[in-house]
This record gives sequence, structure tokens and C-alpha cells, in this order.
Amino acid sequence: ESPPPPPSPSPPTAATAGGGGGGADHPVESASFDVEAAIEVCFKAGHYEQARSLAKRWQYHAWYLRVSLEKLSSPSDALVYISTLPPSLQSEFLGKYGKTLIEEDAKTTTRLLSNICGKKTERKLRPKADKFLHIFLGEPRRFLDFLKKVVEEVPNQSAVVYNTLLDLYLTVHLYDDDHHPSSSSSKHRVEVGDQDPLRKGVVAKAGKHDDTKLTPQQIEEREANFQKAMLLLKSQQACYDVNQALVSAKIHKFEKGMIYLYEKLRLFGEILQYYMETGNHKRLIRACVNHGTTDPDLWVQALKYFAEHEDPCEDEIAQVLEHIEDPKIQLAPLMVLQILSSHAKKPFGVIKDYVIRILQREKDQIEEDEKAIEKFQHETSTMRKEIEDLTTKPTTFMPSRDLMLPAVHFLCKHSYHEQVIGSRECPKCAPEYRSVMEIKEQVRQSASQHELFFKMLEGSNDGFGVVAEYFGRGILDFEKSED
Repeated sequence: ESPPPPPSPSPPTAATAGGGGGGADHPVESASFDVEAAIEVCFKAGHYEQARSLAKRWQYHAWYLRVSLEKLSSPSDALVYISTLPPSLQSEFLGKYGKTLIEEDAKTTTRLLSNICGKKTERKLRPKADKFLHIFLGEPRRFLDFLKKVVEEVPNQSAVVYNTLLDLYLTVHLYDDDHHPSSSSSKHRVEVGDQDPLRKGVVAKAGKHDDTKLTPQQIEEREANFQKAMLLLKSQQACYDVNQALVSAKIHKFEKGMIYLYEKLRLFGEILQYYMETGNHKRLIRACVNHGTTDPDLWVQALKYFAEHEDPCEDEIAQVLEHIEDPKIQLAPLMVLQILSSHAKKPFGVIKDYVIRILQREKDQIEEDEKAIEKFQHETSTMRKEIEDLTTKPTTFMPSRDLMLPAVHFLCKHSYHEQVIGSRECPKCAPEYRSVMEIKEQVRQSASQHELFFKMLEGSNDGFGVVAEYFGRGILDFEKSED
């Protein structure tokens, strides 16, 4: 026998409803009976409509939602009710019942969550999107819609949100419109080196897939989402975890994203390794061209790879040899020859042109050096003779007839009237002399700047040239004078 219905409430007075079932959020009318007890009696007796009516009348929100979802299976009523609540309560109950609601009415639930986490909610009341990520597991397309809108309206999100959004861009094409893995995706699961269980679930459910089994629609959607993923990676507002993003890109064969992240992390060697594994020789050489000046060792790796390759790779080796002749790279010819000569299968014709160019360049350099030596020897001999003549022989001056006495004659063969000059220096030669002395003083001072010397030595491709330059500046003479 069912218990009697609850008594009708007496005229209410202003008070605050409460109760363990989730009391009112603001002052409401008070009842002359225990409302929560009445709701619980109706609930246990199976009078669910009466229990929900009481909960709604006296604003026992948790009871209303519990009855609507657990007993009356009315998610639409629950969603309408939640939408009337303040943002703080909306966030609380969507976090609690969101999983159930999205299984019943994914579209409305997603829209409501997007509004709460978006710009429609006041900033100080707006919850973080990562609080609701668990709700969308199993609903990848709604998940993607939610994160896209939230990130677009409120870019200040956590790294988990951005990394999850990236994973969805890379995997959502593997699901059909019913949010189930399509027949083209494998049933195998992928383990992710990530401590976040939400991202693990998103990536793992995608699984390994075979591109050859994708439908044309899936391929088209994948390419469109890959472009969006690149925009996300390049966005300055996206504060994603670079290492986790790299893991996702590698798992889902997102080549452009993977290369971009390698460059962002300055892992140029990994770029080369990837192109070696995929056999993409053109892009391998292009990567060396783009980053080889910064890291000349990339050219060494590329040369070793082509030298060890089972195919002749004559064109590729010729391109590498042509680029490594750049003065900015300056790989030692002996090292290049040792790398290529260690593999007997490579024909000599591969390096013939390179050897000829190297020998010709060395020959031209020797000729230039010999000409420079001869020129400097001649100039030095001339200067020594002039110095000897000035110190041992009388100097004959041939001043102009217009020069009036008394006159001052300088050893540089310039003569001036005594009243014209104001110092003991030749007015014409003094500026050049001072300029030379200033340069000499600067060189002497720079020889003592050890930090600058080591910095130049570390950053230069020609360390010997830096050392030789400092020897010319008199670095050893300066140290000796200090001692």
C-alpha cells in the first residue's frame, strides 16, 4: 500500500531552503514541513513526478536532477532546468551529470557547456574547460566542437585543452557520424607516453590506422583537419605542451606538424633521421640546406647516409659535395674523402669533380698567397730603404718659390711658413698618422679581451683563422708587456 501524499504547504514566509539533497541557492519561501523528507518519501515510494515537483518548487536542485535522470529518463527536462541555474551551479551539475546528459542529448549538452565555458559567461564565474573533458570521452565529434568553440572564444586555456584539441584534429576522421571507430581504423590500441588519462583515452581509442583503407571522405576530412592542426601549432596563443604534441604528431603520421615541432625544438638531426627512414632524399637535402649552416654536422650525416646507401645515389652525393664547399660550412676535404672512400661500392666518378674543384681552388689560393707575399716583401723593402735614407742621409727639400721665411720643413717633404702651422706635426699628414695610431691602439686593446676571443673562436667555422688574427694583433706581445 502506497503511503499518503505529502501534506499541502501552509502559507510560506521568507526563509532559505536547505537540505542534504541540494538546497536552494537563494532565499525562497519556507514550508511548514520537512521538504527534503517529503521528497525522499515520494522517491522511495515511486511517486517520482511528485518528488520532482516538490524539488522544483522548493529548489532542491540535486533531487530534481536525480529524479529526472535516474527515474524519469528525462534528460531534456534536466538540461532545461540546468540552463536556468546560476553559472556556478550549472558548472557543478554538468560536471556531475554531464556524461549521462551527453549520451542522451549530445547536441544540447555540448551547446550548454560551450556557453558556460565561453564568453557568454562572466569572466569571474566562467569555469575552465578542462573540468569537463571527461564528459566527452566516446563523443569525439562533439568533443571537437566543444573545444574549438571554447578555444576560439577564450584562448587562455590549459595545455591539456590544447593538446587534446590537437589529438582530436588528428583522429576525428577515424570516427563515423555515430562517433564509433570506422571500419578503416584498426582495433589495436596505442600506448601514449603521457600522464594525462584524458589525452590517453582520446589517442588510444583512435588506434593505429591504415591510410589505404580510408574512404575518400575520410581522407578529405583528415587533410582539412591537418591544416587546422598546423594553424593551432603555429598560433602564438596556443600554450600546448610541445613534447606531447610531438608524440601525437608522430603517432598519427602528421608529417608537417612533426617537422615543425622538430624545428621549434631545434632537433635538426631528428628531421634528417625521419627523412632517412622514409627515403625522402630531396627533403633530406633541403633540410641540410635550411639548417646546415647552423649545424654543419648535418651535412656529415647526410654524406654518410648516401655513402652507405645500397643505391649509387650519385646525384645526391654530387649535391651534398657542391653545398659543403660553401665557406660557411667548410668541411675538411680529407674528412669528406675518408667518408666516401670507406665504401668501395661507390664509383670514383662520384667524387672526381669534387676533387678537381678542391685541387683547383687550393692551387688558386696558393697563387694568390704567393702574389700577396711578393707584394708585401716589395713594400717592406721599399719602406726599409726609406727609413734608412731618412736616418743616414741628408734630406733635400725643394720648397715652392712662394714660401716665405722662416719656413719649417718636415721629413715627409712638406714645407710651411712658420706662422701657418700651430704644432710640430705636418698639417697634411697628421690626420692620417693619428688614424693609424688609433687603429693600432684599438688592436692592442682588443688583444686583451679574452672573452671576446673565446666567443669568436667558438662561433667561427675557421678557428685557425681567429687564432692567426689575434696573433697578428699582438696578443702574445701584450701578455709579455704585462708580465
